[in-house]
Amino acid sequence: MREKYYFNLPGNMTGDIWHLAAAMSLNQHFGDGVKTLKAVIGVVKTSTGKGKYEERSPSLFDFLLALGLPVSEVEVPVENRRPGVAASYTKGEMDEIIAERLSRVELGKYAVQAVIDQRISTTILMHYVKEKGKAAVVAYLQQKFTEGLPLPDRQVMDAKVLQIRKAIQDHGGKRVVLLNRRTGDLNKQHNTTDGIEAQIESLAEQKGMFVMGIATPLGKPGDIDLFGSAFKGKSKQEFVDKRRTAYFWKEVSQIPEVHGLIGGRSGSMDIAAFMGVNVFSWDEYNSRDEQVLRLLQTYPLMSIGFVDEKTKNKEGSYEKLDHFPLNIWMTRGQYNTKRPSRLEERHIQGLEGGGFRAHYLRDPQ
Repeated sequence: MREKYYFNLPGNMTGDIWHLAAAMSLNQHFGDGVKTLKAVIGVVKTSTGKGKYEERSPSLFDFLLALGLPVSEVEVPVENRRPGVAASYTKGEMDEIIAERLSRVELGKYAVQAVIDQRISTTILMHYVKEKGKAAVVAYLQQKFTEGLPLPDRQVMDAKVLQIRKAIQDHGGKRVVLLNRRTGDLNKQHNTTDGIEAQIESLAEQKGMFVMGIATPLGKPGDIDLFGSAFKGKSKQEFVDKRRTAYFWKEVSQIPEVHGLIGGRSGSMDIAAFMGVNVFSWDEYNSRDEQVLRLLQTYPLMSIGFVDEKTKNKEGSYEKLDHFPLNIWMTRGQYNTKRPSRLEERHIQGLEGGGFRAHYLRDPQ
């Protein structure tokens, strides 16, 4: 009996799009034809027309469409609400709208249609890593996420890859650690503070490497501005091909002198790992936080470390990372974070659905 599952993604949750696209692509390619995964992007319609969902959702929709994946949009009307409507509100409204529509449509050959949380996309992705192996998954996603990218887009990103090659040459062929220089008002535990940057630079120097930033236009001199030219000549509502980012990291993964990419938990880290880059991602440690558990599931696609909780500053960011996992990753290139010993069943269940099991969180290590 065939099943169709709908992922529900509020339109400004841009980092989750990589997990969603990976899960859908892998299920389409490796799946047994029993399950169909479809994405629904939620667009909040505000009175001003300037909400973050309205500005960012077109690129998410068009990215999935460019990959040949089934996707549709659901408008979530709001009254007397601020433009940046909370994702939780949008998600709840989307669930109701989708459920109402599904109850009224002809099911046809599909016996079951259900909405599953977008967080489960990570579980589905890692199911295929377990079943097919990391190399096979990365190879397929590299091909899937970059095919059909127009030549002008490739040339823009090739120029940025060339910046890395030139920096390596200027440093006498030394290996480079790429630093995702994140700063943000939300989830400040993922920010790259001056203290964390100094810690990484010191450790890299000890191991004969140098550090190069990946940043926005607000970065430091010498950083690679990965996104600055993306909106040049375009309004935010216009489609900017997200395959450019995938293409960049695919090309970076082919540079032997690149030790890897390090940064706080972010979709920007995830896509690099999916394209084969050696990634170290950090977060606060909280075994009751499903987003942290979701991150832990992504090993061995990436290595995971944590902040040094004694170094939290008044802004809510941290000035140091836990030295032990960072040092191992800098030395060996990979760090295996052990599964938490005590996990609550409800948190594990929150990351399972559609018949997919959270292997990392359930199976003995």
